[in-house]
Amino acid sequence: MTDDAGTELRRFSVMGAGRVRDVVVDPRARLGDVLDQLGLPTTTEALSPGGQRLRRTAVLTGAGIPDGAVLVAVDAGGLAPSRVQPSGPLSAAHAPGSRTTGQVVAGATTAAVPAPVPVPVPLPGGATTRSGTAHRGTEGSAWRGARTAATSAPAATRTSWFAPVTGLGLTALTAATVLLPGAASDGAVPGAVLLLAALAASWAGRGVRVRLSAAVGAGVGAGLLLLGLVPGLPTGAGHLAVAAGGLGAAVSAVVGRSGTPLLRRLAATTVVVGLTVTATAVLALVASWPVTVVAVGAVAVAVPLARVLPDVVVDVDTAALVDLDRLSTTAWSPRPRRAHPRWRPIRRDDVVGQVRDAVRHQRVVLAGVLAGVCVSSAALVAASPGSALATTLLLGTAGTGLALVARRYQDRTDRWLLRWSGLAAVAAAAVVLAGRVPGGVGAAVGVGLAAVTVALVLLAPVVGRGWTSLGLGRLADVLEALCVAGALPLAVWAAALVPWIRGLVT
Repeated sequence: MTDDAGTELRRFSVMGAGRVRDVVVDPRARLGDVLDQLGLPTTTEALSPGGQRLRRTAVLTGAGIPDGAVLVAVDAGGLAPSRVQPSGPLSAAHAPGSRTTGQVVAGATTAAVPAPVPVPVPLPGGATTRSGTAHRGTEGSAWRGARTAATSAPAATRTSWFAPVTGLGLTALTAATVLLPGAASDGAVPGAVLLLAALAASWAGRGVRVRLSAAVGAGVGAGLLLLGLVPGLPTGAGHLAVAAGGLGAAVSAVVGRSGTPLLRRLAATTVVVGLTVTATAVLALVASWPVTVVAVGAVAVAVPLARVLPDVVVDVDTAALVDLDRLSTTAWSPRPRRAHPRWRPIRRDDVVGQVRDAVRHQRVVLAGVLAGVCVSSAALVAASPGSALATTLLLGTAGTGLALVARRYQDRTDRWLLRWSGLAAVAAAAVVLAGRVPGGVGAAVGVGLAAVTVALVLLAPVVGRGWTSLGLGRLADVLEALCVAGALPLAVWAAALVPWIRGLVT
């Protein structure tokens, strides 16, 4: 926009003395004259958006102040000596909205520091605003990065030799306990050794694989230890072994030191799963249910868990998706720092690290789903608590639901983990049905499953070439919803809990 003389006008804002002034002046005017016209003291100087001091004698065009810029008017007597911005256009680092601070005021370093990514993150205990402490946020990130770099090499060295030494130690201890007198018939000694070794590995190890292996080892060791201590228990030995296993896994997660956010999340997940398994086993023992009720519950819970996992694995506050500071501040209405700030600047590496941890956490949970479904399906094939029809329907529904839920995952590894889980459940359902029906119906079912397998193999190349169907997709959504909704009711039937529930309500 130009005035009557055809000269382009320059519009910017000056923040100082508790007020914000919007200025529209000739670009050939001097900065000092503009400050004087605003009624500011003669000792007032202006700071660029990047924190650099501008000469009062500088012409607006030569100083490179663009339209919409926000200058800060401060008293020159309160500033530490620093280099003044020379004449010439401001660089991109000092453009409006920039968070990079080069030659900053108050005696700060003159080296440029990386700019934080403008992604607001709410802090539980309060923090500083993005606009007010971008420099302090980057200094803290740089310090944390330097500290991590200084300690990463020893940690990598410890991790490189810890895994093989731990494996060799566990192997030696297990072999030694097997050779002890009476060890072949008594599982208390190897169970105790395995439990103690797993707890030691969880306390000393820092890797994800070490922690997961320690949790599994602690669960197995606790179960063996309990079976060895109470070998003559007539009933409830299996319940107590399962409860001890879940409790041992939870204890190993609590003992382990949480060095990273991913390890803390895995520890919390292990504690929740372990305590849930322990509580279910104890409830089954008190209510005189068979121990396979725990397996029924594991198969039934796997379907809704896989369904809701992508929605909860990354928990982002809704307010963090919108930068309220930028939304409420424009070039024509700049505002000072709020009294109770809610945001802090974070770096792009931090965001990528959080997403990477969430992806790894999700994969670990899906691997646990695969292991739990396989073990529980094998237990139900060996001894199902309810009727064969109910067990078959539960396994078939769970397997179909897991295979359909896999469509919601973007990563190929996650999808195949769920597909293999569904295949294991469907195979177990076929085995249960073939072993319980009389006559040659089992063979007919086997032939039917083989025919379905051949049909799927023939359809795989067609689907792989990109063939899609909207109608089949909607049908798959309906079947998925039915499987997710019907898994838990079928579990009540398969666990033979209907008479027990009827006795409670009558």
